[in-house]
Amino acid sequence: MKHKELSYLIIATLFQGLLFLYPLSGNTGILFILFYFCPLPLFYIGSAWSYKYLCITSIITVGVISIYGLKLAIAYALIFALPAIYISYYLNLHKQSENGDLIWYPINLIFSKIVIISVLIVTLIILYLGLNIQEYQKTISSIYSNIYQIRPDLELTLEINNLAIMSASLPSIFVTFWIIIFTINLWLGLKLSQKLGNFRRTWHSFDKITLPRTHVYILSFALIVAFLGNGLLMIIATSCSVALLVGYTINGLSVIHYITTANKYRSLILTSIYVLITLFAPLLIPLTILGILDYKNTLREKFK
Repeated sequence: MKHKELSYLIIATLFQGLLFLYPLSGNTGILFILFYFCPLPLFYIGSAWSYKYLCITSIITVGVISIYGLKLAIAYALIFALPAIYISYYLNLHKQSENGDLIWYPINLIFSKIVIISVLIVTLIILYLGLNIQEYQKTISSIYSNIYQIRPDLELTLEINNLAIMSASLPSIFVTFWIIIFTINLWLGLKLSQKLGNFRRTWHSFDKITLPRTHVYILSFALIVAFLGNGLLMIIATSCSVALLVGYTINGLSVIHYITTANKYRSLILTSIYVLITLFAPLLIPLTILGILDYKNTLREKFK
C-alpha cells in the first residue's frame, strides 16, 4: 500500500466517523445534513481503488464507532459499510474483450442493486422493530413516545389518529431516502475520484440509467400484494413498490437528460424541471410514468 493510498484511507476513515457520529450526538440543525453524505467517502475509496481497500477502511471505521456503542457500529456496518462494499465490488468488476478493451459491469445493474439493497435494509428495519404488526406498531408508538415525551399531547394524538398511517408510511419514506442517498453519493464519489485522477472505470452519464425490464413485473406483483395484503406483508410490499417507483422516477429523469442532450436550452430545461419537482412533488408522477414506459429500454431510441 502506497503512502498516498494510506493517507486517503485514514482521511476517509476519520471523515466517515465524523459524518456518522456527529449528527447522532445530539447536534441537530443544518449540520444534520452531514449524515446524508456518510456513504461519500466509502464510494470514493471503492471507485478510486477497489472494494478491498474499502473493506479495510470500513473495518477501521466500525472499530472507531464501536467505542461510542456496539449498536451504532452494527448499524453503520449494515446500512452503510456493507452496501457500499457490495456496490463497489460490482463497480470495479470488469472483463477483457477480444480486442483488449475492458468491459465494465453495467452501471444500470448497479443502480438496480441500489434499489434492491434499499428494500432489504428497510425490510430488516421493519422485522427488527417487530415480527408481527402489533409488535411493530407498539415499537413505533414507543419511539414516538420518547421523541415527544416533552409534549405528551402530540404523542397521544399520533397514537390515536395516525399510528397506522405512520407505521405504514415510515418504511416508504426510509426506502426513498436510501435510494436517493446511495445514488447521489455514488455519483459524487465517482466524480471525486475522477477529479483527483484516481478514476478506474469508464462512466456512462446520468442519461444512460435504466432498470431491468423484469422490474416492471416485480412492481406489478408488489402493488397487488400491497393492496390485497395486510400486516407486515402489506408494509413490506408497499415499501418495495415505492422503491421501484422511485427507481422508475430516476429512470424517467434519465430519459429527460438524454432527449435534451442536443438542445441548446438544456441547462435551462433541466434546471426548471428540478426546481418544479422540488416545489411541486406531484410533477414526479409524469416522470415515473415516463420511466415505466421505458421498461424495455427502447424509449431513447425513438428520440434519436
